[in-house]
Amino acid sequence: MKEHQTIQEFLGRNIDVLSNPDFGSKNFNEIKDRFREIREMIVEMVEIAENTKIPSGLINQVYQFAGTWNSFHKQIETYNLDSDGRSEFRTRQNLINGIIQWYDSCMIGYDSQQSNRPNNFLSVYNSIKNFNLKDVETERKKVADLVSDFQTKKIAVDSITEEFRKKSGEQTLSDYSIIFHNESERHSCFKVNRKDIFKIGAAEIWLVLGVGLSALFCYFLVSGKMNQVLGTITTGDSGVVLINVLTRLIIISIWVYLISFCFKQYSVNKHLATLNRHRSNTLNSFKLFIESIDPSDSVTKNALMLEVAKAIYEQGMTGHLSGKGADNSPSIIELTRFVNQTKQ
Repeated sequence: MKEHQTIQEFLGRNIDVLSNPDFGSKNFNEIKDRFREIREMIVEMVEIAENTKIPSGLINQVYQFAGTWNSFHKQIETYNLDSDGRSEFRTRQNLINGIIQWYDSCMIGYDSQQSNRPNNFLSVYNSIKNFNLKDVETERKKVADLVSDFQTKKIAVDSITEEFRKKSGEQTLSDYSIIFHNESERHSCFKVNRKDIFKIGAAEIWLVLGVGLSALFCYFLVSGKMNQVLGTITTGDSGVVLINVLTRLIIISIWVYLISFCFKQYSVNKHLATLNRHRSNTLNSFKLFIESIDPSDSVTKNALMLEVAKAIYEQGMTGHLSGKGADNSPSIIELTRFVNQTKQ
């Protein structure tokens, strides 16, 4: 619409010409406000027509209003004060009266000076404004639909993200459960897998080694092999006898220590195997417990997490070790409690 010649001319004009200092007291300031109001309303219609689909009939009416405004502006712009002075400023007064009458007719809808000739300026203005409002409502509805669609998709995305987070958490639990399970079997296992490959854990190896050393030790004692190796004590020399006895005691002590060490390692590995199996079972059952708790019950959740941490980080009692070897290591748990108390 702005490409139209009348509109281009209209937008290129301003009302500063009404206050031309060369006119002195004969300027056109008395109709400046009316002239500006009409111009601003026409500019508003032009801007709406640029962004909204308006019927061509209304657009043509805007061209006519802009042309009338241009005509009055051009007359003021070409107004000759000296020439009009000789006519007692009749041209100026007629021009002012014409602008006032045009303004009044635009505002009241008819020209009282020309037998109530209708003037549809306000009707066109209101119609274009209504088209703009309708267009705004349409756009607003589109925006509302887009927002609703976005919110729906956001809920779906959040649901997928939450599901992914849960699946990721479950996968992490499953991974760690498998790690603990494998550690348990590394420490203690005695089975033949599907590929018929024999699998044995460290505890069983130490047990076999301890039993073997024990059997060998008993055999040496009962069969007299030790006497064959070290010789029978036949001399009455006390020094030789002492050395022979000490040698036998040292050999027996070393043998007993090795047997004790083997069985101790068996107990340690069985203890570690039991702990890791317990940790694996804890992680496998965690999902069942967490789903049985009310999501808003943070107290029970915290208690459950504390118990899970205990099951993972505390050594606990398995029956395979006793005394110092079975001491708990609650440092992680105590640290967690300390952090919670600090936050509170």
